[in-house]
Formats: sequence, C-alpha cells, structure tokens
Amino acid sequence: MITGLNRPTVGEIFINDLPMSRTDRQSLLEKIAYVPQQPHWFQASFLDNATVFNGDESIKKLVAEVGLTVENHDLSRGQLQRLGLLRALLKIERGASIVILDEPTAGLDLNTERLILELIKKIGRRRTIVIAAHRPTVIESADRIIDLDS
Repeated sequence: MITGLNRPTVGEIFINDLPMSRTDRQSLLEKIAYVPQQPHWFQASFLDNATVFNGDESIKKLVAEVGLTVENHDLSRGQLQRLGLLRALLKIERGASIVILDEPTAGLDLNTERLILELIKKIGRRRTIVIAAHRPTVIESADRIIDLDS
C-alpha cells in the first residue's frame, strides 16, 4: 500500500502527515525506493541494469558497497538481490526517504548478509525502512517488528 500498488479498503496512509490519497503519484514514487524479492534483469549492460538506463556517476562506489562488480552479467539470485539494493541506493542518493525491502538477504551467504544488514542500518538513518523478512538475523536487526502471522 505504501508504494501505491494497492489502496486501503478502510482508513488512510499518511506520509509526513499528508494523506497518500491527496499526494501526486509521481511525487510519491520519487520518495520511495523499492527492492522486490526478484529484481528484474534487462537484456543490457550491468551499468544500464544498475541505473535502469539513467546513467549515474556515483554508481561505481555503490557497486562496491553491495559487493558486486561492473563485470557481473550472469547474476545469481543473491547478486540479483544486491542489484536491486544498488538501485535503491541510487534512488536514495536522489532523495528517496522511504525504503521498502522484500526479503533483502534472500540467496545470500551469512557474510554477505551481514554486509548488507550493515549497509541497510547505515542508510536507515533519517529514513523509514520497511522490510518483509523471514530470516531471523534480518528480523532481529529491526527496531520494530510486526508479526503478520499472528
């Protein structure tokens, strides 16, 4: 609902005290960085995939932060997940203040998961981060946990 893909049947969602229903959709989308469970890989270069065809000079530093290289082409599930996070980092640099992560460490080994959780903690300063997760280490890293199973 935060991304605007679904609307609430009851109530209202507020972002910075403004109801989403009265917020311009484009303006809302600029504030949100979303990483799905399975980020899409386009038939294009790694850099075009990372920037979603919007070229960006800061990309090289961010590629290293998520543990990838610009030579990556045949990405594993975990590398694809990190590509999605890389896209979110670029959007954050452009001003996104809400980050939605769906299983951000799926397909990652424990060392890479720790690296990504540290990065999420770092980008979380002064931002709202919503994480859908099943892995205990990701859940334990949250400031607030909402259990949807109960």
